[in-house]
Amino acid sequence: MACGKECFIVDPAAQDSTERGDLISVECILDAKGRADVQQEKHLNPSAEAPKEISMKPSTWGTSPSARKRIEARTLIALVFVALTTLCWADSPLTSTDIASAYSTHALVVEAEATEGVITQEICLQLNSPDVPIGVKIAAINAVGWVLGEYAGNAEKFLSVNAGSMGFSRLEDLLEYGTADQLICYAYLKAMDDYLDVSMALQIASVALERAPHSLAIAMVHGLIRGQIALDSNWCSVYQSTAQIREHRGDYNFNFSDQALEAVYAYMDRYEKYCHE
Repeated sequence: MACGKECFIVDPAAQDSTERGDLISVECILDAKGRADVQQEKHLNPSAEAPKEISMKPSTWGTSPSARKRIEARTLIALVFVALTTLCWADSPLTSTDIASAYSTHALVVEAEATEGVITQEICLQLNSPDVPIGVKIAAINAVGWVLGEYAGNAEKFLSVNAGSMGFSRLEDLLEYGTADQLICYAYLKAMDDYLDVSMALQIASVALERAPHSLAIAMVHGLIRGQIALDSNWCSVYQSTAQIREHRGDYNFNFSDQALEAVYAYMDRYEKYCHE
């Protein structure tokens, strides 16, 4: 699931609007423009006030057409701001890397694409199957995506559905006894469940990487989660979180397709220029 609108981060160092359209993230230029328009209108007409009471009677909306238009414009700007701000949060290392497209012909990924963000029992079982390659599992989780504005609980469902075959159902036991594949699937699902708070997901992904330090697929998911955290503080670190893997690619087992790598770096490499400032 990808972001439905193209939104741009407002770089505090930018001098004009042409310099602010580089990276896709939290705040939209349209939002900034809308707020500027409102501020300008207030400056030009500081005495104008909104009605203190809202009623269905037309007379309470003011007597002039211009007053009604100002109210309608402010309402529209507020609605656009809420909608686009939500969409922009969906644009990030975790949610803007289309790994699924690299495995689009695999049956599990096709099934995952149809879930609309809520994982099925059958997909949970497949994610725990030793017969499914780890690259395909990662692509399937990417295809499931997330539910905008809601916590889907896909990570917990993955653990619950597979409790019998795993021999445990608690996260503590997963951390102690789980395989690297089980751990990274849980971590990636957890990160997608709540991509605004991935601190726990990173801890779990780190354990997975410790158990399979040469797995390219696991390293890439770990890097994406690291990049998600760095997005809030250091854009150069966002780039480095996966660039470091590319620099040492010879250290990893090739269990992640070239197309999947290209999908990751197509987004992550946008942050490289912030390492040269």
